[in-house]
Amino acid sequence: MSDQPIPFRLHIGKNEFTLPNPVRKRLTVDGVHLVMVDYANLATHDLRRNVFAFDSDGNFIWRVQAAPYIGPESNSWTYFRVAGNQVHLGTARSDSNEVILDIKTGRIFFEDGSPVPEQPDRV
Repeated sequence: MSDQPIPFRLHIGKNEFTLPNPVRKRLTVDGVHLVMVDYANLATHDLRRNVFAFDSDGNFIWRVQAAPYIGPESNSWTYFRVAGNQVHLGTARSDSNEVILDIKTGRIFFEDGSPVPEQPDRV
């Protein structure tokens, strides 16, 4: 028996993708398909990179920026919330860790509009 996660296949438009984990949630906003994968088998430095975006034809657009932990009890993104014309990402542990997602770029921002510093990729 292998400890490797079973690849999950996702179909959007004419394209098929293999994602690192099963899809936890999907949301379509302004023609952008947001896909949040389960974080169970992601490497520690990828826990906050579990959101992907695809266009309506199924072309990959971005993977959410690598974000540092924002609060003492923060973990992976576990929900999307749409408020007005904004998409919010949050963690199950605390809504005080909620951020605003730019669906065009995958960048995230604090509620006051200031950018969340990008966490450098780790090897």
